[in-house]
Order: sequence, then C-alpha cells, then structure tokens
Amino acid sequence: MVVTEGADHTVRTWDLTTGLPASDPLSAWVSAMATAVVRGHTVVVTATLDA
Repeated sequence: MVVTEGADHTVRTWDLTTGLPASDPLSAWVSAMATAVVRGHTVVVTATLDA
C-alpha cells in the first residue's frame, strides 16, 4: 500500500499489487502525515490546521 497527497489536497491510498485505490479518498488540507504499524495493522495518521 502507498499513501499519496495530490496538489488538490486529496489523500489517496493505493494497493500496489492491483494499482487500484485501496479506500475512498480523503479531501482535506493535510499538513502532516505519518504511517505506523499498530498491533499488526498498518495505519495512516493525518493532521490538518483548521481555522
């Protein structure tokens, strides 16, 4: 799996085996993103600055 953020500030996850989206996109202005393995599951954490 790979996680990307485009110029349109949409975060997408991709299945590298199939090349298809792994989940629905997240539309947000993401200021930080990190991945980790928690209890055997890969997770993505995003942060945003809201006014």
